[in-house]
Amino acid sequence: MTDKLQEVITKHYDKAKGKTLVALYGLGTETERFITNYVTQSRQTFNDFRQSDSSHSLNSADSLNLSIIGLLDGFRDSGELFGYPIIPISTLASQEVSLIIVIARPGSCKAIAKRIGDFCIENNIALYDVRGRDLLASTSISYEFSGISGASKQELMEAINASDVISFDLFDTLVMRKTVSYTDVFELLDLKLRSYGICIPDFANLRLYVEKEMSKNTAPKLEAIYERVLELVGGSFITASELARHEYELDSSLMTVRRDIRDVFKTAVKLNKKVIVTTDSYYSREQIESILAAFDLIAFDNLFISSEYGTAKAQELYEENKKAYPGNHILHIGDDEYADVEKAKDHGIKSFRIYSSADLLDLLGGLGLDEAQTITDRVKIGMFLSRIFNSPFWFEKEHQRLSVKDAYDIGYIFCAPMITDFIHWMNEKTVVQGYDRILFGSRDGYLVERLYRMVENEQQSFYFLTSRTAAIRAGMETESDIDYVDSMKFFGNPEEELRVRFGIEVEDASSA
Repeated sequence: MTDKLQEVITKHYDKAKGKTLVALYGLGTETERFITNYVTQSRQTFNDFRQSDSSHSLNSADSLNLSIIGLLDGFRDSGELFGYPIIPISTLASQEVSLIIVIARPGSCKAIAKRIGDFCIENNIALYDVRGRDLLASTSISYEFSGISGASKQELMEAINASDVISFDLFDTLVMRKTVSYTDVFELLDLKLRSYGICIPDFANLRLYVEKEMSKNTAPKLEAIYERVLELVGGSFITASELARHEYELDSSLMTVRRDIRDVFKTAVKLNKKVIVTTDSYYSREQIESILAAFDLIAFDNLFISSEYGTAKAQELYEENKKAYPGNHILHIGDDEYADVEKAKDHGIKSFRIYSSADLLDLLGGLGLDEAQTITDRVKIGMFLSRIFNSPFWFEKEHQRLSVKDAYDIGYIFCAPMITDFIHWMNEKTVVQGYDRILFGSRDGYLVERLYRMVENEQQSFYFLTSRTAAIRAGMETESDIDYVDSMKFFGNPEEELRVRFGIEVEDASSA
């Protein structure tokens, strides 16, 4: 237990009750380990305290009688696990619980805080993760990394030079998805399946739930996950292998390489280091090899994939690294504070943490993007992150400010999402108003027309090779049309405007 968490538990100790009322969020093996290592110890220490000199005060979390009211989860609210009931969060208000401890990876804690944060605030319940971090604390938006520590490329290369075997995490390290979270893939797949007429109720949540349940003690393959999904829904008009194929194809299409980390990967190969990839994934070896090849991540020495070994990084996958390279100094590079750093160290492997795009966004206070609710918005944000935070090395300078470095990124990050939204809006309006064909004026309409063709629509579109002036003249049918054209800004005198806009030549009155 960290000192920070001890302080939190101490702060919420209720002297009248003689205990700290707590709910634990999470049903994984780490929750079981927490209960075994700390809660049982806390009970014993408290009993020892009661039998000893009562004049001593309770001054540490290990001397507190932790009372766990129940376990919380995003998918289950009934049953029992590890000797405690699984309960709905709504029951905590009436049980005087003052603290919820989230036992999950740092990346998951943020999503959990979003899900239950409002409830905790309304009911005056503190929400902390197992590392003692306040999950309800607000962070101010910043546009520079001043005062934030992070890895530089030089520091990473020094660590590589001092090691024999270089292990790279795959997802969010070597490659990243153009989404906010990997779970967004499930929502996108649900939309794709529905377009085929296949509806699996609550698909995205069910897919995630099954993965978490099956991953507690092993590392499942994707097809096995879908076999369980179909078992729970009573079958469907699609097989588990087809679902697995659709997810892989969709997921692959959303991936992009983190270019600076690829450069580090290639440099390690040139230095004759034994370069390996160690990843938690339900994909097969062939699929992982295909992803790596697509981004020119080749010439590696070995692949360690959780689904191939039946164990994850948080379990025993690092032991497979050590078995394959006995006596070598192994360095593991990854983004996950728990799986890539803490667990690697637990197995005697050096680690080097680089920040994922989500980590960098969080360090800057979320940039005001935390309120995105729809899958459309999350994909836009994911595309934004894949460009602006593609590199983890934002700490080369002391006062590094967030910036967009070229015109292409300005178009990709800012202009393209707005234009795409406009195209969808225009498509909806043309359907409502009954148009069957759309003419896009030359020059200004070129890119817009190309994008419009990519959107499913019932109207024909044409790139209309004519000048705007000619189109404006041809479109005027009523007096109100003339008034509208006349209201447009024109840089010239009235005679010139009549000639250019309306094709009317005005004779010089003095010569008449």
